[in-house]
Amino acid sequence: MTMKTYTNLKILFPYIKKSKRYLIFGIMGILIASAIVAPVPYFIGNVLDVLVKENVTFSDIKNTLILISAIYFVKFLINMSYQQSFAKLQQKIVNEIRLDMVKSILDAPLSFINKREKGYILSRIGEVQQIGAIFSPTIITNFVGIFEMLFCFMMMMSINVKLTLVALIIVPGYFALSKSISKKITKCTVKMQEDSANLNADMFETLNGIEEVKLLNGKQIQLKKIYFKIQTLIRSAIKQSFSMIVFIQSISFVSDLVTVGILALAGIFIINGEITIGVYTAFSLYIGKLLGVTQSVGTFEITIKPVCATIERAKEFLFSDLETHKGSKKLNENIHEVFFENVSFGYKGNNIVINEMTQKFIEGDKVLLLGENGSGKTTFVKLLVGLYEPVKGKIFINNQSIDKLCKDDIRKRVGIVSQEVFLFKGSVIENILFGVEGKNRKDVSILLEKFGLTDYMERLPNGLDTQISQNGVGISGGQAQIIAFIRAVIKNKDILILDEATANLDQDTCRKIMSILCNYKLCRMLFVISHQKLDEKVFNKIIQF
Repeated sequence: MTMKTYTNLKILFPYIKKSKRYLIFGIMGILIASAIVAPVPYFIGNVLDVLVKENVTFSDIKNTLILISAIYFVKFLINMSYQQSFAKLQQKIVNEIRLDMVKSILDAPLSFINKREKGYILSRIGEVQQIGAIFSPTIITNFVGIFEMLFCFMMMMSINVKLTLVALIIVPGYFALSKSISKKITKCTVKMQEDSANLNADMFETLNGIEEVKLLNGKQIQLKKIYFKIQTLIRSAIKQSFSMIVFIQSISFVSDLVTVGILALAGIFIINGEITIGVYTAFSLYIGKLLGVTQSVGTFEITIKPVCATIERAKEFLFSDLETHKGSKKLNENIHEVFFENVSFGYKGNNIVINEMTQKFIEGDKVLLLGENGSGKTTFVKLLVGLYEPVKGKIFINNQSIDKLCKDDIRKRVGIVSQEVFLFKGSVIENILFGVEGKNRKDVSILLEKFGLTDYMERLPNGLDTQISQNGVGISGGQAQIIAFIRAVIKNKDILILDEATANLDQDTCRKIMSILCNYKLCRMLFVISHQKLDEKVFNKIIQF
């Protein structure tokens, strides 16, 4: 594991700093608990030595047993306290990182987000939970394990120097074995995580597009893709499990050999009268602790490397480029002019969809963007609101370059009604007033009455109180578009964009919407996207794509 990999841990420092009191308290608890229990094997050995003597009574060992019990009780209280502290530390850090990832993704350019499947991104956000493993008591114990090893070494030296020197010869080999096998486990674990993320991406894609999968009879195609990814994951998981089995059994076998070796050597010392059975028992307990700490330190990479790999993958989304750059100007005035100056744009790997467009739009303009699907109409809108940046040319809003303006400020002044409307789970009125400040149910009713859409809403089972499922399941596409239209209009945006917003409407409702657009000033600039001709008297500009 390279030092470069460990540098990923630096990302955690700002989060640790916010919750450092939990970390300090936890480490102090581990150190105190380790120091308190250090003499216990020694006391146990003394008890055994007393018991092998003649004419022994329970009172001869009672005080020592009470002392050992008291030590274990204090250890219990300390362990409870520091583990609770680490649990708080884990949750705070993991969820702060998760929140920052979501914030970074929301602030990233759309071109960056579109590079990855949504399922893959969700897997990466969910995977952040694994970072919490580094703050588990077990891992922290590895960091402070040197102190426990020191305690064990001091007690072992006080018991028998010869046995301690033999143990010190064993420890390096035991450490090397633990580290060697743990590298294979770590490599398999990282591979399994990546395969799992790729599987989740395909499953999310299938579920997200389940309607299209059914309509296009693509069930077998998607199942085949998922089956292939599952088989890949199974192979990775089996390989990782086998590596873990080899590790556990190898360590267990070596530990058993060490136990037999120490027993043989101690047996010789006992026969020669150099040590007692109690001393051997105490030493055996200490050598067990020493090997346990050695194994933990040697296998530290099993936990820490997947955590570092998780951080490495999370960095892509945690520190993505911002669509609004530092130093961007606030847009504190109404939008009264938009200017596309020689603007060109094309998607990666595709031909240019907008080529050297030069257009000026001013307050009062009602613009029809006309063209076939894929001709660049929706791309024009995404450029206008800053979701994409031109590959050539510039876009100006109020004589200020859009790349110098805060994108959130621009979007606050733009209302969009798309063909594929997204509605939230809740009532119709809740969806209309979503994100709207200073408006209420009465304002919605007045607007519906003004536009002659009251009857349309009353056709719903419970009118404005009709409950709809997430993404509009349970209502028609036309009803969803009317809800989205009212939601956009009531916000009094500077720019209103209707992206094929009448596609799902019947002819009467479509004519009513066109009449509203013609007779009312809904915004400062209106853009209507359509693949078919609409009533031209509504518009003062028509742009053919």
